[in-house]
Amino acid sequence: MSMPQLSMVHRNLSSVPAPAVPNGYEVRTFRSGDEEAWESIAMEAFENDSLRFALLSNDPAYRADRIWFVCEAGGGSPVATASAWHREELDERTGYLHMVAVRADCAGRGLGSAASLAALRAMANEGKSRAVLHTDDFRLPAIKTYLRLGCIPRITDTSHPQRWRDIANEIGGTYLATAPGSRGVE
Repeated sequence: MSMPQLSMVHRNLSSVPAPAVPNGYEVRTFRSGDEEAWESIAMEAFENDSLRFALLSNDPAYRADRIWFVCEAGGGSPVATASAWHREELDERTGYLHMVAVRADCAGRGLGSAASLAALRAMANEGKSRAVLHTDDFRLPAIKTYLRLGCIPRITDTSHPQRWRDIANEIGGTYLATAPGSRGVE
């Protein structure tokens, strides 16, 4: 039996700063022709050869301006991505941070953070006041990034409190969580 993914929440999108983009990079939204770059980044980051842009673009939440890239400056190739999504099960005030991914050879440069901040700000500009995301226990660099961005654990399964404590021990952080028993964002 597989464990449900971990969940996190950012409770105040109005506090999200502009992305701090490292020198040599720029942030932009999806453009026609970016499909292959998105697939390459996502397949590598998620180790899943079945991730195709058609799956993303056929989602009811799809809009090109909801997909963000960090690219090499001067019109260069996308190296990181994040999407400012919406899920039907969430209320209208709540966005969904979706498909955050960075090319392996660009990891550790703050590019996932920049892409995530761009997506979170886009949600705020759409009138969202908070955002949720899902992640996996082993994605420790991503979890550290989300914590730095102001996201906190969201308890949606009885397995979550212990798993978050284990992660806190692993990354040397403090265990922060929404109220135990919370089944979602109020």
